[in-house]
Amino acid sequence: MASEQFNLSKLNIVDVHVHVGPEFGSRAHDALSLAQELASANMKAVMKNHFISTTGLASLARNITGQTSVFGSVVLNHGVGGVNVQAVRATLSGNKDEVRNAHEEVRGKEPTVVWMPTFHSKLHLETFGHDYLPEWVGGDTRFTSTSADVSPCEVVDESGNVLEEVQQVLELIASHDLVLATSHLSKDEITAVVRAAVAHGVRRIIITHPFFKVTDMSIQEQQTLVDLHRQLTGGEPEHQLYLEYTYTGKTIDGISFELYAEAINLIGPEHVILSSDAGQTRWPRDTQGQPLEGGVQALSVTECWKLFIQDLAQAGISEKAVVEMASTNPSRLLGII
Repeated sequence: MASEQFNLSKLNIVDVHVHVGPEFGSRAHDALSLAQELASANMKAVMKNHFISTTGLASLARNITGQTSVFGSVVLNHGVGGVNVQAVRATLSGNKDEVRNAHEEVRGKEPTVVWMPTFHSKLHLETFGHDYLPEWVGGDTRFTSTSADVSPCEVVDESGNVLEEVQQVLELIASHDLVLATSHLSKDEITAVVRAAVAHGVRRIIITHPFFKVTDMSIQEQQTLVDLHRQLTGGEPEHQLYLEYTYTGKTIDGISFELYAEAINLIGPEHVILSSDAGQTRWPRDTQGQPLEGGVQALSVTECWKLFIQDLAQAGISEKAVVEMASTNPSRLLGII
């Protein structure tokens, strides 16, 4: 599928992972500019911010543009009080487009993603030694905390049992049929949280960029997790778990798309969603995955997708599989089909 042979607007892409500002670090988009870019390409996306809920931003952008191109989420870092029910309730509060009649709704009608801790997860802090990495803000340490300065947002106890506050969040996710994303948890934490999520009735789960150096799941470990979820749910179609493979895995972490292709061919595109994980202003690697001193200017979300599709085709992934992973699966996950 060469770049001249496809038109993004015909693919109905749904991107479950796009970063927006304002944050301490520079971002390519705020909610409104992202909504406008996506609408021009007939795309939709979930907006992610490491510090604040984005549901209110998404609602505002939808009202201003008249387009349903952006959806909100919350990351359960310290900025929202860590892993707690009230942060999720506040996120639902922001996900209402009709502010004058908001009291008539229990929750907003748009899909919502609840992310487990990202840079405040235990393993993220242990791996990097910082929460918001200095390289994300041009080396400026004023906006970062070291692992000695900030305690992790724990999700399991010393025995590996899922904590009560996490159980409460999972129960609320299930009761409102929200989407759970595993973020920067360790592979063992992910397995424990998935087990607990299914037990609480959570039906929609994203295993966030499992090749990322924090999670570092092998292809076989990802297959094992997919098999475990199928076993726990009896394979019922309303229970969904998807592995998320991102474009910026290449330009930030140097992950090869040949590795993605190997995983897709082994596990099956029916268990995968593609996302950009874009929104940065600079990347440490070029679009070939090669590190460059000083980095390179990042591409827009739509340009990421053009290259993502082209590079996956070169790695042997069919157009049918790409559409399944970039449109069908995420649309089903978010409940917008």
